[in-house]
Amino acid sequence: MTPDKLIDYFSFVVQNILSQVGSADDLQSDANALDLINAILKTLGRLKATVADVIPEQILREYFGGVDQGTKLLIDAGVELKKASALTKDGKVRKEFQSQMHLEAVQNIVEDTMMDLNAAIRTAQRSAKASIDGALKAVNKDIANGLIVGDPRKVIQARVAKSFAENGLTSFITSDDKRLPLDFYSQAVVRTKMRTANTTGAVNRYLENDVKLVKVDEHSPTCHVCAPYAGKVVSLNGDIEGFPSGTGILPPYHPN
Repeated sequence: MTPDKLIDYFSFVVQNILSQVGSADDLQSDANALDLINAILKTLGRLKATVADVIPEQILREYFGGVDQGTKLLIDAGVELKKASALTKDGKVRKEFQSQMHLEAVQNIVEDTMMDLNAAIRTAQRSAKASIDGALKAVNKDIANGLIVGDPRKVIQARVAKSFAENGLTSFITSDDKRLPLDFYSQAVVRTKMRTANTTGAVNRYLENDVKLVKVDEHSPTCHVCAPYAGKVVSLNGDIEGFPSGTGILPPYHPN
């Protein structure tokens, strides 16, 4: 499963859960409401297992893809390389590249990515349960107060579906209290971490060949966030006077 297919899978799971909630019947029954919540939690649990299977391999591919992109640029610059390409034609990592530097870098990015995505899924599980419980509590209170007109079961279903669509799969809350849904947030995490892996692979490839200065690519058109970095010459390990340190000045510069 590629990163794009994983992003699509997150969207599929979210739509599947929204469909489950929208078609749920007779949520006046505590047993039915509990079954719905448990079904959602199990679906998100399966998503978590899929993430655990897919992310390590994809981070590995992106990282060593960056290594090989760095290799090409080194060759173009006339640098005499210490090693050949990192990936074989079938995507395997060559033994000579399985050094502590490369494997630790991959492991660190995998751990960061898994931590972010697992936290997002856990938050979505909590918000799913809280959304359904909260909607049911509110509508049952209205029923008790005689404020419901029409079929109570349909009113309950509509209220729960509306509440869930708004906040039921919140995976992250920003500092300014914006609620980011699971599919949106996971897309940002996956794309950003894959770019991080690619850049880190290239940087480590330069460093192991004693190349300490790089120039950030210039592209047109570009966005207002990336534009200030275009064309900058950066010291990868920050030890060359007169040049900014690579920390914080190499992509990705923003999510996605």
